[in-house]
Amino acid sequence: MDGPLRFNELMLQETPLSMRADELRKKSAWTNAVTELVDVRMEYPDNLLLLREVKHRLVSLEGSSHDLGCGGLIEQAWCLEPLQELQRIQLDLGRHRGDHGVRALGQSLAKLQKLQQIKLSFANSDVRGAGVVDLGKSLETLKKLQHIQLDFSGTKVRGAHAIALGESLKTMQQLQHIHLDFTGTFVSSQEKEDLQEQLSKAGTVVEIVRSTVERFSPWGP
Repeated sequence: MDGPLRFNELMLQETPLSMRADELRKKSAWTNAVTELVDVRMEYPDNLLLLREVKHRLVSLEGSSHDLGCGGLIEQAWCLEPLQELQRIQLDLGRHRGDHGVRALGQSLAKLQKLQQIKLSFANSDVRGAGVVDLGKSLETLKKLQHIQLDFSGTKVRGAHAIALGESLKTMQQLQHIHLDFTGTFVSSQEKEDLQEQLSKAGTVVEIVRSTVERFSPWGP
């Protein structure tokens, strides 16, 4: 098979996301070759075991974590920490409740120093300001990060929190592309403009979503 090996190409289609740990170990020849995991449901314990199986080769992870309840993301953010080779991560964390899990996620991501691209969606979740500020502070430590896309649309984030996030992102001189979505939040149009000005610097493309038609960024897979 040519090119990067993807999760849903290597695992049996009829049971792609619910294999038990012993089944995974029987397929060790496959898991040892996996470099990408796509559409991993983070709330299923067997899938966390799958992450442990492929941790030494995994460079790209795309997953989602819906309906975990208040403590779910806090309890499971640790599963990312062994993935030291990870370069790209895309997580859909909609419907998550509260800021504590966002803080825990940020702390775990900060330990993945090879990350180059991050896409996180908290759209329509109960994330508030403190989690956004803490996430920004954690991301500051990622010195190889080049592309970041954060979606807080439909949340209770306010302008002061968005500006604080911007202060963190502004320190990351290596960033090439920043895409932020605060549609349907308490961040005003003027505050979005202030954030755009705050982040704009030579060599960095900055996109602050101002309407629903701008929701998706064109960069990266």
